Amino acid sequence: MIQKYMIALLGVAAAQVGVNAPPTAPELPPVVIGGPAISQKIITWRTGPILCDGTARVSALLPEPGPDTGWTEGRGLGPVTFAFAIDEAGRPHAINPRTLIAPFSADLEPTLAAAQFKPGAPAQHCEITYTPTFTDSNSAPVDALIDLSLFPPRYPPVPAASFVRIRPAGSDCFAPQPVPRTRVYPDFKAIPQASGTRSWTVVGFDLDSQGRPQRVTISHSTGNQALDAAAAKAVAQSRFEPGARRGCQAPFWRTGNVLPAPPVPDALQPSARSNCTQTTTWKRRPNPVFPDSFRRRAVEGWAVVGYDIASWGALGNLRIIASEPASEFGEAALRAMQVAKTEPGPQERIGCVTVVRFKLADEPPIAPTPARGDISPPL
Repeated sequence: MIQKYMIALLGVAAAQVGVNAPPTAPELPPVVIGGPAISQKIITWRTGPILCDGTARVSALLPEPGPDTGWTEGRGLGPVTFAFAIDEAGRPHAINPRTLIAPFSADLEPTLAAAQFKPGAPAQHCEITYTPTFTDSNSAPVDALIDLSLFPPRYPPVPAASFVRIRPAGSDCFAPQPVPRTRVYPDFKAIPQASGTRSWTVVGFDLDSQGRPQRVTISHSTGNQALDAAAAKAVAQSRFEPGARRGCQAPFWRTGNVLPAPPVPDALQPSARSNCTQTTTWKRRPNPVFPDSFRRRAVEGWAVVGYDIASWGALGNLRIIASEPASEFGEAALRAMQVAKTEPGPQERIGCVTVVRFKLADEPPIAPTPARGDISPPL
């Protein structure tokens, strides 16, 4: 519970030699600052219907946003709506929030960017709304806890005691865990997984006295049958130290390949009045940081930033001309350009344009390592 604080405003009587003291001010009622107890919550998001120009649109693929954690009772955290368009290839683009971005909603835009619609049916003026649900960490759905254990939130962490609920009742396989002698893994590259998505499975099994897995089964899964089958086969072929155990578990997960950004339109070029040239060089190079929520989903993007350059190299009149597939890439690019500086020139340069490309390796890491954007010279 939040400790309540009390501020009492008291009058003070002052007296000086030869000066009559003013009357004592009456005591004012205290100002109490406080509120109801706040506990840690697991936040999950329910996806609403997709409307384009008021007509329902069905997606071929719409990844489910992952759960998150936070200290909240839910007040002030309501539904979040995004506006977007669908291109000729069936990909969402021009994703922009129509409501205030709420805390604990970082996975909404990346999963929308990874959606897929029927190709050849572009649409404008589309929108989708996500509605949050709040659950105490000690009573959250087990599937949400598994997801959070495999893809941990940045803050706050889930209490370790909550993860005990993932274990089967009567298990003796965790204190301590059996030491593997031969560990077999699935061929993850052979398991289908759409770009920008992820799946996981938890294999349950017992061990006989020789450390051989018995009664191998899938205890929890997101529904990727190929991953389920490959994981169960891998566990059955693994071997552990001797000793019978019950209620063992082994998690496996698969993330999709990198989802490339849409192409940068050729029309996004300097205006006719621009006097910028590609010979301009950076004195303080922009250092854009890849938006972490998109990095975790392996979704690439780009932004086109316009600006002017003073003769001494300072950048001004900074503005986002375009960004895809979501506005967050434009915001990340703008933050990087605001601290950049070029070499001095003989005159002011007007109407400069720079393309900032946010790219990942072909197989993005699971660990939250920093990713950087790629900056082109001013055009």
